[in-house]
This record gives sequence, structure tokens and C-alpha cells, in this order.
Amino acid sequence: MTDDSVSSVVERPRAVLEDAGTSYAFGGAVALAAWSEPRATAWVHSAEVLAVFKMLFFRPKDLVDVERMLTVQGERFDRAFVRDALVDMLGEDERISKWDELCERADRA
Repeated sequence: MTDDSVSSVVERPRAVLEDAGTSYAFGGAVALAAWSEPRATAWVHSAEVLAVFKMLFFRPKDLVDVERMLTVQGERFDRAFVRDALVDMLGEDERISKWDELCERADRA
């Protein structure tokens, strides 16, 4: 049996973000779930975590968004965090090579 309480669900992302020194806030469904009945969506305010979610969804519009985030954020964007998270979750997957491609294209922009 798993512990899917709000605190257990946000513990790993919270620890990773704090260890990286990244400013963050949990809002939306996560905050709502802490004070009432949980719902299915959650917002985490970090460009890197948003990029991880968008790479998991892997829709064309998400790839456009990710490439734009990479271009706009430039060196402030922790690319290693995103790549490591994707590899941890997916192992060998086409999304990893697509992430690398998006990073290369953003470097050329």
C-alpha cells in the first residue's frame, strides 16, 4: 500500500528543489488538497519542473513551450535537473533524445 497523502506526494519534488536551491511554491490542486478534497491537477512553480511535466506529456505544443523556456531562461535554466529527472523516470526513451535536441536548438537560437 502506498502513502498518497499530500505531504508524501510533494516530499521528493520539495527535497530536490530545496537541495538545488531553487525557489518554488506548490499551489493549485496541491494547496487545495492540503485544505480540502484533492483534485487531479497540480501546479509547481519552477520552469524546470514544468519542463519535466511537459516532456512527460510530449505533445507538440509542449515541445514548443519547452524550447521557448530553454531559449528565454538561457543559462539560468537547470538543464541537468530536467534530464536527470527524465532519465530517472523513463530510462531509455525517445523523450530523452528529444530533450537533448531541444537543448541544442535553444543553444543555436
